[in-house]
Formats: sequence, structure tokens, C-alpha cells
Amino acid sequence: MRKQQIVKFQEALKRLLSGEQEVLHHTDISTALPGTIIRLLDNKKSQIACNLVEQVTQGVQSHDSRLRQNSADCLTKTANLLAEKEYWQILDKLVPVLESIIPQKKVTDSARFSDRVQAAAKNILTLIKTREDQR
Repeated sequence: MRKQQIVKFQEALKRLLSGEQEVLHHTDISTALPGTIIRLLDNKKSQIACNLVEQVTQGVQSHDSRLRQNSADCLTKTANLLAEKEYWQILDKLVPVLESIIPQKKVTDSARFSDRVQAAAKNILTLIKTREDQR
């Protein structure tokens, strides 16, 4: 990232941490966020990482369709990285939100999230269940 992009991203993170989920409208922000969350966790800055994850989960519940879609995409990518790095304690807390991404029987629910995001949520939930069954 160029210096200007880094500054823009850092400002977006501060805004997101203050509750402005609207920054997730920008795909460059929502795309970079999963890796950033993992780096924060790896660097023992779990409170900041968990606060960012919380803001993303709130974005998944938004009435704004673009914000909801970007947040769900960001959340499923973050969940996959959490699983790869075995951050199970944080991942376990995301189960209800991941389940909300998968459509229920109502036809209107299926249009809420892209097929790719729904499939990613299903895959990560299967991984979590498999891990729980092995314990």
C-alpha cells in the first residue's frame, strides 16, 4: 500500500471502531480488513481486533443492502482466516451471525446475500461443527 492508502485505511479503521460501519461500503476497506484483524490478533491486540469484528457483525444486520453484503463478505473471509489460524474462541462467537447469512425457508431471505457468501458461511459453520464433534 502506498503511504496515502495506508493513512486512508487507518482513518477508516478509526471510524469503524467508533461505530461508523458505513466505511465498509468501500470494498478496498472491507477487503483489507480480514487480514488486518488477523495481524492484530497475532500481535496480541485482541481487543481492537474483536471490536472490529463486532462492527462488521453489526454491518451484516444493516438494512443497507450494499453495507450488509460487504460486511457479510468481510465476515466470512475473516472467519476463514480465524479458522486457519485456530482462533476458535473468537470464531465460536460468530456462529449466530454466520447462521444468519444462510437463508431460511423464506424466499425473500435468499436475496439478502450472494451465493458465494452464503456458501462461505455454510463451509465455515461445517468446519466449526466438525471441530466441536471431534472434541
